[in-house]
Amino acid sequence: MATVEDQFHYLLAQEPSSPEAFVSWLKEVSQFYDAIEEATTGHYIDFQAFNQDEAAKRIFEYDQEKIEPLVKRYQSQLDEKIFRSPLKDELDEAEYGRFLASKQNALELYNEANVALEVEEDKLATRYFEITGNLTADWDGEEKTIIQLFPYLEDPDQAIRKQAFTLIFDALLNVQADLQDIMDQLLSVREKKARNSQLPNYRDYMFKKYERFDYTPDDVNSSPNRYAFTSCLQLNVSTNRSKPNWGWLNCGHLIRRPYRRINGR
Repeated sequence: MATVEDQFHYLLAQEPSSPEAFVSWLKEVSQFYDAIEEATTGHYIDFQAFNQDEAAKRIFEYDQEKIEPLVKRYQSQLDEKIFRSPLKDELDEAEYGRFLASKQNALELYNEANVALEVEEDKLATRYFEITGNLTADWDGEEKTIIQLFPYLEDPDQAIRKQAFTLIFDALLNVQADLQDIMDQLLSVREKKARNSQLPNYRDYMFKKYERFDYTPDDVNSSPNRYAFTSCLQLNVSTNRSKPNWGWLNCGHLIRRPYRRINGR
């Protein structure tokens, strides 16, 4: 961690004196972020692939608890440095306009109190994936994890899709209480994050975090896919409510797979 922090100190101490030097400094900052992202993503993949490996778990948790909070704090300082520099006004708008909008958005969203909340949020997410990653089911005499069953949800044979769906959700129901507790805690943490950033709800917070500059939540609510999905479900509703109807799995082109982590984070 000392090496990472030393590099942040070095970058913050630089004072570019020309537009060319400023662009060179921005590239150096970007390359440093890329190096951190490559390392932490590798640790995340190791943990997901070998979630029973204590060494992989320790490294991943160290990233969550130490490296990521450090990066967030220094990233905010670097963003402030960018906006304090008069050289930013000499950047080409067509090439750097989106970049500067992204940095301004990050500064508006950053709140020191959220750094600790995000450590808590990450721990809850890790616990969720530890629980679900250990779930298994018997598939034609072979023990498979529920993740290994997901591809069968896209099989052309509806009977296979139904079998996979049943096994997955039977396994999840066995840990329903634990998962619900995690979700309740996540809801509380995420509502706090939104309030700390002066936003009314977590949906608006994530729109801002994901830099949805070109459309709003209201635009999404009026999206044709919203109504297409609703119609698809209605068309597949069983008239016999005592029996599950599996036809809704044919709406798969409108549904994100269950329990797939978004953005690799």
